[in-house]
Amino acid sequence: MPRKKSLIDLPELPAALAFVRSGKRFLLTSHVNCDGDGVGGCLALQGILRGLGKSATVILPDPPDDQYRFLEGWEGIETIGSPSFKAERLVVLDCPALTRIGKIEEYIGEGTKVLVLDHHQDSLPFGHVNLTTAQASSSSELVYHLGVALG
Repeated sequence: MPRKKSLIDLPELPAALAFVRSGKRFLLTSHVNCDGDGVGGCLALQGILRGLGKSATVILPDPPDDQYRFLEGWEGIETIGSPSFKAERLVVLDCPALTRIGKIEEYIGEGTKVLVLDHHQDSLPFGHVNLTTAQASSSSELVYHLGVALG
């Protein structure tokens, strides 16, 4: 069955696919005071990565609001603590600038590779790969396009 063509222009999609395919362990996060797009996008991407046989942990800078408790995977969300590791691969969702991830920066080591998925107009390219476009309605939509492209 042929894959669906994306309705938005994503020139960095091949690089994002390579980022995912070449990694084994992923840390997923979003901005401080995370909203539904960040929480939902992290959990959806976690499901996609685990479906590919990869390890994926969601750690947020703050506890997410209880209104998102219905989302599958909610109980597995961790919040920032004392980092016991440096991330191999970090995926930052719904965050236009590195400074917005708060203390999650402590998980970034010298060898950490970063993928940014963001839909904000003023997004700054701070990742090694930046799948960012204001054409997307949300960062969760970018997760959808990434998931479709991954099959």
